[in-house]
Amino acid sequence: MGTPEAQLIKAGTEVVTEPTKEFLTKVAGTPGAELGEILGDRLRLRRWKNAIRLAEKAREFAAERGIDPHAVPLPTLFPILERGSLEEEEGMADRWAALLANAAADPDSVPPSFPGILEQLAPIEAAILEAIHHAVIVEPSAEGGQPWQLTTISAAGIQTRFSLTEAEYIGRVENLLRLRLVGPPATRLEFIDNPERVFLLEGTDQIRLTELGRAFVEACQRPGAPA
Repeated sequence: MGTPEAQLIKAGTEVVTEPTKEFLTKVAGTPGAELGEILGDRLRLRRWKNAIRLAEKAREFAAERGIDPHAVPLPTLFPILERGSLEEEEGMADRWAALLANAAADPDSVPPSFPGILEQLAPIEAAILEAIHHAVIVEPSAEGGQPWQLTTISAAGIQTRFSLTEAEYIGRVENLLRLRLVGPPATRLEFIDNPERVFLLEGTDQIRLTELGRAFVEACQRPGAPA
């Protein structure tokens, strides 16, 4: 009969739609009959149901773009399902689903570190990061002709947009800095032998998007969605 938890997990699998079962089978790279057993000892019933909702949304995101799911490496797949199953906030749940959909589309685009990064972000921090990405990637300023890696965003602009006090701004941005999703201002000094060398400045009055931050934001957006 199995343990009570295993029976609950089995009961949970019975309500999964066939398209989502097929999606999970593909991304897990294992027969559907084994999938419940693999996840059963890792997730409780509530988390299992949340994981199924996450997978269903990821399947929908992938289907919108005509993506045939690939097997996702277990070091990436299990953290997404486990940590994403704890998320109740809708916007963050969408980001977890997008992360799975993008991993299914191109496993190399979602390294194992990304679930751990998303887990450490509050919804407002994720929104701030996306706003910075949008400002420098989608709607870059023509002023100065700076490449996006050097373009900075002002603290005042972020505080106003998200109604943050100075202390709240610093707290949120310091977490983004800690995760290396944003960085301090950078500049190039052309008189130095290597004109491509970048020098980092200090302070949080101006911040810029890092390459890691760009890749992370795009991995947490539904495939093909505007940034």
